Amino acid sequence: MEKHTLYIFFLTFLIITLQSFGTPYFIFCVAVTFVLLTCYWIRFKLVELLPGIVLSIFLLILLKLITPIENPQKVVWITENWNDEKIALLSNGSKVPIEEAKIGDIVDETGKVIKRGNTLIYFFPNIRYELYKKLKESISFPISEVAGGITLGIRREIPDSVKSYFLLSGLYPFLAISGLHISIVIGTIALLLKFLRIKKPLTKASLIALFFMPFTGLPTSAVRAYLFTLFISLGVENYRKFSPFYLLGIILFIAAIGKNLSIGAVLSFLAVTGIIVALEFTESKIIRSLLLAIAPVLFTAPVVLSKFGTFNLLSFINSQIAGIIFIPFLITTFLSEITFFKVNFINNLAEITGSFFLQFSKELFLLTKNFIFYSKLSLWISGITLGVMFLFLLSKKNKLSFIPPVILLFYAFFLPTEINNKTFLLKGYKMNSFQFISKEGQSLRNCLIYSDYVFPYAKKCLYKNKIFDKRVIIATKPKEVRK
Repeated sequence: MEKHTLYIFFLTFLIITLQSFGTPYFIFCVAVTFVLLTCYWIRFKLVELLPGIVLSIFLLILLKLITPIENPQKVVWITENWNDEKIALLSNGSKVPIEEAKIGDIVDETGKVIKRGNTLIYFFPNIRYELYKKLKESISFPISEVAGGITLGIRREIPDSVKSYFLLSGLYPFLAISGLHISIVIGTIALLLKFLRIKKPLTKASLIALFFMPFTGLPTSAVRAYLFTLFISLGVENYRKFSPFYLLGIILFIAAIGKNLSIGAVLSFLAVTGIIVALEFTESKIIRSLLLAIAPVLFTAPVVLSKFGTFNLLSFINSQIAGIIFIPFLITTFLSEITFFKVNFINNLAEITGSFFLQFSKELFLLTKNFIFYSKLSLWISGITLGVMFLFLLSKKNKLSFIPPVILLFYAFFLPTEINNKTFLLKGYKMNSFQFISKEGQSLRNCLIYSDYVFPYAKKCLYKNKIFDKRVIIATKPKEVRK
């Protein structure tokens, strides 16, 4: 690892270590930071790290001091029910009915506006909300909800049925704005600019895409992806030699300073790391192409198994197949939005491609459901796996970094976490929830599950169990039938 890359990664993990104090991840962060410090000490002068350490800690403290405390009664989103009733989601997670409030306003427990939000600050969030409303009017449910998730970053209204099929088929990353989404949009704009013979199309496309970023809600995943794509574009088109790992380190440092290292961020960085490593395989284009598909899955596997437990072994194949349909869906949705849904032809294309995309996710789940397993690994097992991968990368034996996650997947697949031949009585809201279906529900095998109500998708997703809807049982009793 080059000096500047080692430098930025040390500072990054130093910040992460300081922020993770008191969490289960602290010991792992300390270990990584110590290894990076030792490597730098052996190869370079340790005193060179001092300015970076001082600056990093200064930035960390400064951001903590200037970051405003968010009002818990602030409206962050508004949902409109079928009867035109408006429900506001507040920053504290509670929901209240409203009439005139807008995003950014402060309301009381009855939904009455106490204080109006700053018009300038909340201009884009409110425009984004209006754009989403128009999207729902122009495109059918649930395609519109998915379209809103992949372009406007609004995932909270995507139905649990859709999320369940996507997660179990390994396609859940498609629902969150990430590097894939940003690169598709920038790539499409760049192709158009190249067709028009405009110089440095990637860089200019990245700058054009900057205008649309506020409409995504600026989730950290989108900001990270945009910055990384922008830096890559600048490096490629200016014909300068650059290290992808160094760029990744810079983005990781920015995220760490801004305290934006969520599980999603960790998964994103691991996936990109896997792609960078896969690109180094120059011996065979076939092997490299295969590794490019598998690498994100392998590199994120330790975290996925530790945090979620559910894994589809064929998710890398599903992703490649679904990606073929996803690209036109994303592009047509984007075109619908920038034309303000005035062109019916584009709207229809978005709906058709979206319909195919959703149907394919369901079919891919049905085709690969026997390769889904649940194995809730301990933090130590996943942490050690990531640690070994990290040591291989640090010692420039990048190709060997694929071995630990492969071994981990074999271990998890043949030693899954299962609950067999049990009887459960579950409330309907839990039984049909995305959280239950996608996590602990996948550990159940040959169980009897009784619930207040059961949706069809829940039965399909939990197909290895016998599920009974209590309403049907009651209705089919002889006395009830005679009545």
